[in-house]
Amino acid sequence: MKIRFYHWYNMLLSAMLTWLGFGSCTDTGPDEYGPAPMYGTLPYANYHISGTVTDESGQPLKGIRVSMLNAYAKDLPATDMTHTDADGHFSMKDFSTDYISDRMLVTEDIDGPDNGGNFASDTTMIEKFNIKHIDDSNYSDRYEVDAEVKLKKKD
Repeated sequence: MKIRFYHWYNMLLSAMLTWLGFGSCTDTGPDEYGPAPMYGTLPYANYHISGTVTDESGQPLKGIRVSMLNAYAKDLPATDMTHTDADGHFSMKDFSTDYISDRMLVTEDIDGPDNGGNFASDTTMIEKFNIKHIDDSNYSDRYEVDAEVKLKKKD
């Protein structure tokens, strides 16, 4: 009888602690998916992404639209968008996400032959680029992403 009582008591206690959120407490530290969660907060990280868009020969492309999309909800609008400058550079400041693995960088030639060719769009998962850890704090980490994209001409 005593064993049966402790069995049900432990199950009830585990369910209550899970319901209250104690299941996400961990002391393992950051892992490949981002920072470890703090109790009472959602894990997230701030990212600054910058890079260059070039053609296959390495010439910078001006006016290429660069946008950030959620890979698992492609019908949602872009979380951030910019265009490349005359040197092919782009920069998107401080976007936050819980996991970088669900974001992708989409590059699109929106002006056609005005920039020297008609280029095919490219989609690359953000985790494929060079990601550098910059700062560690109690509630979030800061990262810089260096994205170099080469676009191919449409046939």
